Amino acid sequence: MRCLLYFFLLLTAPRLHAQKQNYTQPVITATILSPGLSAELPVADKLTIKARAAFTVGWSYSFSSSLGQSSSLTPTALAAAQLRYYYNFPKRAEKGKLTVRNSANYLSLITRYSFANKTFYYSDNGNYTVSGQTSVPDAGIVWGLQRNFNNRFSIDCSVGPSIYAALAYNNFSLIADISLGIWLGKKRS
Repeated sequence: MRCLLYFFLLLTAPRLHAQKQNYTQPVITATILSPGLSAELPVADKLTIKARAAFTVGWSYSFSSSLGQSSSLTPTALAAAQLRYYYNFPKRAEKGKLTVRNSANYLSLITRYSFANKTFYYSDNGNYTVSGQTSVPDAGIVWGLQRNFNNRFSIDCSVGPSIYAALAYNNFSLIADISLGIWLGKKRS
């Protein structure tokens, strides 16, 4: 993962110093869908680092003709970090679309870690069980879009393949995220 990060920085570094316009801005967001905070700080013209801490509740439901139905509920703490490259600021600006507060599309390297102290299981035959601690690390490459509107509404959606799952478990999985919230700070014109 570290090699991939260095490679990404090496590719973007020569272009970072040649740019005159600074597109990216610092943005702090309070998320509502999964309560938490995120902070995004500019590193270069179109490159930012975003850190996020949130609380989520995982829920699953399964049905089998032989085993019946079951469900689980998992309260989870989540920490994530991203290195984002915003690639379409000029195109959005040409069309007169919103670009302030990093409102653009991006490619990102993401790493995240989730921790759950307990998972609660319930099946239709009346069995109720509780399992112990679980933690899930993950890393991957995602494509996403972020929009921070003037009325303070913020939306951030991303999806992409997990590199960690392919290396650790030899299987394919996706990293997907939808964050709804409000951006904090002063309004700038």
